[in-house]
Amino acid sequence: MAITDVVFESTANPMTRAHVALVEHVVEVMKPKRVWVVITWEHAYAWKNEMMVPYRHRLEMGKLAFEELQVELAEKGVEMEILDVTEREDFRWKYTADLMKLAQREVVEEGEPEPELALIMGSDNWVAFHTWHRGKEIVDQATIIVVPRGDETRESVIAKTHEGVAKYLKGDKPRAIVLDPLSGEAKILRELSSTSIREKLLELRERIVKLVGERVLEDTDGEELMAASEFGELANEVDGLEEKVLAYLLFHGLYLEEK
Repeated sequence: MAITDVVFESTANPMTRAHVALVEHVVEVMKPKRVWVVITWEHAYAWKNEMMVPYRHRLEMGKLAFEELQVELAEKGVEMEILDVTEREDFRWKYTADLMKLAQREVVEEGEPEPELALIMGSDNWVAFHTWHRGKEIVDQATIIVVPRGDETRESVIAKTHEGVAKYLKGDKPRAIVLDPLSGEAKILRELSSTSIREKLLELRERIVKLVGERVLEDTDGEELMAASEFGELANEVDGLEEKVLAYLLFHGLYLEEK
């Protein structure tokens, strides 16, 4: 099975180095032609929407987080697009099944063979996949690429797979594939979560406000902030974010209010 297009869906609230490492890992194994990073416009659960910062901020953090990997993949002949749906009302979705339909339509090229889509999924979502709304529609449209999180292994994820969806792992053309977990330096990112980073930022609120001070957001690209020694200290404590992402969210005062 030759995967041509890989889709990575995330709320990017914020986008972390773990997200980037996960996508890079899948690309190395599956070797697709294109990678589509799509930032959730609206979450299926209303209470999660209340926790998300506006789409424009999450989109920008997504672009900054994947900036280096996008260049590296381009040098290897792999296209990566961070899709902006700000002016694409036809490409806004609430459920992943709808996203995959839209993605299928987006990647079809006239005169070319039908693309083979894949959807990246963390093992925490996979073990709960039997509860997903219109899950069968998703596997009908794309192969699910599962990446173990935390201390999970490929074997432990397969063992925890619900019997209702275990069939997708079987056969000559499985509709779900569990990869080996991240290893090497990337292994430390397996337990990292956007939630833990938001909690850390809230904990450091006073220091962040003092550092940013009266700087005018519109007049800076973040270089002055990143050059400050205090920024380096914060970056070490808020481990898991690209420095440009951290600078962006600090300047815009994101995640400094409890929700």
